[in-house]
Amino acid sequence: MVCKCSAGVAGWKTQKKELLVMRIRNLLLVGLLAVVVIAPGFARGETEEAFLGISGGPTGGSFYPVAAGIAKVIEDQVPGVRASAESTGGGVENVSLLAARQTDVGIVTLDALYDAYANRGADHLRILSSGVLYNQLLIVRADSDIRSIADLRGRRVSFGPAGSSGVVMWEAVFTLHGLHEGDYISDYLSYTDAADALRDGLIDALGCTIISAGSPYPVVSELEATTRIRFISPYPDQEVIQRSRQEFPLYVVVTVPRGTFRAITEDMTGVAFTTLTGVRGDLSDDLVYRITKAMIEHREEIASFHPFAAEYVSPENIQLFYEQDLPIPFHPGALQYYREAGIVQ
Repeated sequence: MVCKCSAGVAGWKTQKKELLVMRIRNLLLVGLLAVVVIAPGFARGETEEAFLGISGGPTGGSFYPVAAGIAKVIEDQVPGVRASAESTGGGVENVSLLAARQTDVGIVTLDALYDAYANRGADHLRILSSGVLYNQLLIVRADSDIRSIADLRGRRVSFGPAGSSGVVMWEAVFTLHGLHEGDYISDYLSYTDAADALRDGLIDALGCTIISAGSPYPVVSELEATTRIRFISPYPDQEVIQRSRQEFPLYVVVTVPRGTFRAITEDMTGVAFTTLTGVRGDLSDDLVYRITKAMIEHREEIASFHPFAAEYVSPENIQLFYEQDLPIPFHPGALQYYREAGIVQ
């Protein structure tokens, strides 16, 4: 009897323990399901509507405060979505993060975005909104005999430091006029040093930013204050513009308005390289529509974070970018809002 009773008690205890373990497992399973249903996406990739990373740049630069402004507006104005600005190495790194789906929105350079999209298998990348245009013209001394880019064969020029976006752009533009590497002499000077060299007659032409974020470039203002200068357009006619758009679609055709500098007495056609806001194309159309709507309708708040920030949410810039027929598509969710708002057709 004792043995049977002991065995019964032991069996009952074992059974009770097994039931307790099963209950704990069931509770854990219910809790896990609740986390998945109620709080999706806290781990990146579960869903796009719980948390968005907005990649900017170093905290001391312009990209990070722009990202901070975008993140603040999204978190405040898009229900159910959390957003945070992320400090990174800048535009090129942000493209890599977007390509690897390690961030969701990023301030990028157009050339890096296109390289990843077209050449590195990141065809899920899309454009979200505009950025800063670095509008450029060619500058010569007023007493120079140079009237066009073709006149610079065998002459000395500077487009900026070696490897900079300006150098790459102007070298491309010069080919539209039949000038290739070796047809002219390049000095890789900073804009400040190049302006001094032009003033002193040490170079014949300077390819330089004229307007950035809507403001005349200080280096050019200082140059014009001490030296009589003249501006030359890289696009003298529509034929060159069309060839540029076909061969170099990453460079934006822009209008530099008369009066920007004293020597600009009529509107001129310039060329620009640009930054912009990129986004993962696999984010849902609905989510991107809602964040785009928040960004544009609260653009004054974003603009308060940095002098350049307004350029990233400017309806005029967005329209200009769209009309350039860039080789990277806008996200469909962003386009839906832009069309509804009358920003693009």
